[in-house]
Amino acid sequence: MRKFFYFVLFFSVSVFLVFSSCSKIDQNTNKSINLFVSSVLPPELNNSSEVEKSQFEKIESTESFNLTLDLSKMTVKILSGDKVVYSYSTSFSKNINFSTDEITSGNYTIKVEIYDISNKLVILGEVDVELTYGDNFITIQTKFANGTVNLIITNQLIEEFELSEFEISGYLESSDLSFYYNQTDFSSVTELYPGVWDVTFVATLTDKNDLNNKKKVVKTFSFELYPAELIEIQILINDDIVIEINNLILPYIDPVRALSAEYSRSDNSLLLKWDYDLPANFKIYKKVGSYYSYIGETLEHSFKIVDINKNEYLYYVNAIYNGKESGLCEINVFDEFYKLNIVDRKYFNLKNSNDMFIYNNYAFVSRGGFGLSIIDISNPYIPNVVNNYKNFGSVNEVFVSENYAYLASYYGLKIVDITDIMNPIEIGHFDANNVTEVFVSDNYAYINEGDYILIIDITDPTEPRKIASICAYSNKEIFISGDYLFVARGSSGITIIDISDPFHPKTLVNYDTPGYVKDIYISGSYAYVADGSNGLLILDISNLPNIQEISSYDTLGYAQNVFVEGNYAYVADYSNGLVIIDITNPINPVKVKRFTTTGSAYKVYLLNCFAYIAEGADGIEIIDVKDPINPKFIRHLNLMQSNDIFLKENYLYVSDELNGLMIFEAIDPFNTKLVGWLNVSGLSHGVFVEGNYAYIANDSNGMLIVDISNPASPINIGNFDTLGKAYDVFVIGSYAYVAAYDNGVIVLDISNPTNIQEIGNFDTSGYAYKLYVSGNYAYVADGSNGLLILDISKAIPELIGSFDTNGTAFGVYLLGNYAYVADGSNGLVIIDVSNPFSPKKVGHFDTSGIAYDVFVLGDFAYVADGENGLLVVNISDPTNPKQYGYIGTSGNTLGIYAYEDYAYVADYNNGLLIIDIYDFVN
Repeated sequence: MRKFFYFVLFFSVSVFLVFSSCSKIDQNTNKSINLFVSSVLPPELNNSSEVEKSQFEKIESTESFNLTLDLSKMTVKILSGDKVVYSYSTSFSKNINFSTDEITSGNYTIKVEIYDISNKLVILGEVDVELTYGDNFITIQTKFANGTVNLIITNQLIEEFELSEFEISGYLESSDLSFYYNQTDFSSVTELYPGVWDVTFVATLTDKNDLNNKKKVVKTFSFELYPAELIEIQILINDDIVIEINNLILPYIDPVRALSAEYSRSDNSLLLKWDYDLPANFKIYKKVGSYYSYIGETLEHSFKIVDINKNEYLYYVNAIYNGKESGLCEINVFDEFYKLNIVDRKYFNLKNSNDMFIYNNYAFVSRGGFGLSIIDISNPYIPNVVNNYKNFGSVNEVFVSENYAYLASYYGLKIVDITDIMNPIEIGHFDANNVTEVFVSDNYAYINEGDYILIIDITDPTEPRKIASICAYSNKEIFISGDYLFVARGSSGITIIDISDPFHPKTLVNYDTPGYVKDIYISGSYAYVADGSNGLLILDISNLPNIQEISSYDTLGYAQNVFVEGNYAYVADYSNGLVIIDITNPINPVKVKRFTTTGSAYKVYLLNCFAYIAEGADGIEIIDVKDPINPKFIRHLNLMQSNDIFLKENYLYVSDELNGLMIFEAIDPFNTKLVGWLNVSGLSHGVFVEGNYAYIANDSNGMLIVDISNPASPINIGNFDTLGKAYDVFVIGSYAYVAAYDNGVIVLDISNPTNIQEIGNFDTSGYAYKLYVSGNYAYVADGSNGLLILDISKAIPELIGSFDTNGTAFGVYLLGNYAYVADGSNGLVIIDVSNPFSPKKVGHFDTSGIAYDVFVLGDFAYVADGENGLLVVNISDPTNPKQYGYIGTSGNTLGIYAYEDYAYVADYNNGLLIIDIYDFVN
């Protein structure tokens, strides 16, 4: 048995200690004495309840009672000898302030009485003090742990006795310490050990009307107590500290840390691990209902549990050292054991794309608070987002040199090793405030901080160090050419700094321009300046420090950025798009083309005759400029908004609202690659693949048929306007069945993909979102109308059965005799359809999110649960489905396809996600 804790002890000891000392300040008479009492109660004493429950409050689920005290009144009495010279009463409060001029300075006894709501004295404390005129301030501050004591008494023990008719006296006991309920002297209680406690409650019930009628109750129970610490006690008079006690610390030790669990499939075991500094003994428990079950103990920092029951996922470790305990440290194994892992993700979330740098066929995109994105552009027609890295914080600008990316971030300069492009690692950091520009030349990085340009030695990238700085207020962008640093400074024009000696930079010249300098690019003897509303400005810098303006061109927009390639200057002209200017003769620049971009053009970068444009909130746009006079749109990368997914022969077909049909090679689930892309108008919803064709349900174009015989080059060869918004399609043989939203279900003959014919339809009373076809029946998720079963053996479908699921049926999957319905906010509904004329609900699992889609594989249903992510539900017993796994996608999970060891998820905010489900499949 361990020593136990009873919360009344805390407050009582606190009240006693609060009056433990005072000091004489002033012996003058006829002055008032102000007394302030302040206390911080344990949370258990802050609650109130009805009178008849003041001692025992039943909790039906556990047949247990919480012992509570409901405090109503506090009285402070000041006594001179045995005579009460002043008394002050108030309703119970943590803070009591009052003053009196009825007594003089001198020695007194202060007595505190606290009453419960039945006016019974429950706490009493007194102390001899010396009061003086002025302010007498007495305070106590205590930090308490949470945790409650449950006294367990079954109704059978009370039998015919009415609780309200009996007085109860009892005590809690452990092996070597007892606390009596009616005891007011707490001095014998000296220690408190947090942890799991075994306590025996002994009570005698006496009938008030028959004193000989008694009933003894004995019950043993357990409760959990976390570490608690008494911080300090202070008594102040006239703002001078008279006594300060800081060493009243309850005897506990720090809990274990870094508690983790590793599951072994081979022997179905769980290995718990933790860190700890002391050579302690560690006890391991598991939660069983409301109690803790002892598993074992060890002197090591790990403990192996064999024959794991997957229903038991709460475990606890308690450290014990020199008789002191740490309290329980909990690990929810559900988070580790059942939490699924994303093995790959493909999404084009490129919002806030304000800057980029292209290096070795990769585009490094800085995205402000969204971090750094890396895009494989080895094939500009099929760009692949390697990943979006948020762990680098807010990235304003990026510069790449050799195997390092230099990031201008809110917290300074970050140096990232990109040797492994799939796993960039930050290896160096230089602290600075809100760095927005970075340029690297030789062994130096040039960054800005406030009105200064800092020069950082990066010879050792793991330890960058500042070697010099120079003032260049209002700096916007920097460019280095040879021994000169060119600074774009907005309305202050251009500053050129001599950096031939990086340790001693010198300002060479300041040059004012007619506009607002946003960017500068040096090519040969000329500086090409993005001069805001002034357009493109061309300066001759062949004879520094003398600068001569030789020409300019009004781009009509607001020139943000300029890049020079060959005989052309490419100007990112904000809302005016991309402006291409022929600079063969710098004295006479000539516009050859303006290209309207999807969003506002902030920055442009050229590589291999392709222009990559950063468009801020609108992402990245790729333009073919092999012929600058006739630029061609190639691709726009912003955000995948994926709705549905289909797997067929190592290829994933993703229908996406913004991007149409996207085809990924999935031979290696850890490294999927985008191999084909077909832009279509309208919003693409469902997708189904059969043979060499992909069938797409599109809201404004009906059903589209795409030839995918060459996945790298999908071709739209036909479509059928369903008149309603097509949400899903299911293909069997030569027929396609389309869920057409408010237009019901449409049956199409697709034997000739270029000449699709409607052969029948059924107008459902709800909104047809999805359908599943098996044999002669189509099972339709019909929104608020629930599940419909249609006989499709004839050309005109006929309704033969239905079931109101109570939610909004968005998705349906059929396996054997059961239809699994993703029923919106109602979760997963399982319906027995062995008799299609009379379907019956057999099971239900209420998910936390909005169930949009479901896919069944083996004994598990994989539910796309909207913003709640992906859920794995065990359906081995269809009448009692239970959740076994979960992963939050941080997006909006809409579509799911499971195959072998992986689940493929269409996530509206995160595009394509691939998730390891090996544990469930095997």
